[in-house]
Amino acid sequence: MQRLFPGYVPADHESVKVFAATLDFTGPSDDVPKDVCLKLARGVDEVVRLSHEASVYRKELAKLWGIAVPRMYGFFIGHCEDTPVACLLLELCLGPTLLFRDSEEFVRLAMQNVRKVHTVGITQNMPLELHHFVMKDNKVMLVDFSRAVVHRCNSAMPVYRNQRFCLDRKEIHEDDERDCGGLMAMARERMRAVSVAS
Repeated sequence: MQRLFPGYVPADHESVKVFAATLDFTGPSDDVPKDVCLKLARGVDEVVRLSHEASVYRKELAKLWGIAVPRMYGFFIGHCEDTPVACLLLELCLGPTLLFRDSEEFVRLAMQNVRKVHTVGITQNMPLELHHFVMKDNKVMLVDFSRAVVHRCNSAMPVYRNQRFCLDRKEIHEDDERDCGGLMAMARERMRAVSVAS
């Protein structure tokens, strides 16, 4: 297994690790590819959080698999030395980094998929960081729904001309590029930081 994002461990996710893994099948594979993304959780709190994430993938996000979010292949719970552990199998998304260099195109593709996820009634309920986006071919996929909540909002539908209204924040967005909570502005700022760092 190869650790993905080795230098990144969120403070509140110390027992969650993400790996690129190769599966070895002894029977039928049920259309699961050999190379997958493996998200492991250890400890009661992290297993509960990963179980919630798997539920969001399985229910609300199912129709966006392979479009805006990686495909989900399975979720497993067990024990290791009397400690609860869980494993979420997702589509491995190790696409080109080309779009990371083109921040405008990356932001455009990312925001399209943030809106798709928003339209099915899900918000990640946390500030979006670069590790929430992965590449599959030339697509930007959203990941990490461990804190996701059901979110009903009219921001995906026009209110009047180019205005959009977000009920939870009680804001009208004049700019057609913006989405609920100013995600486009936030994404552009994050991409500027990446451009300056590289």
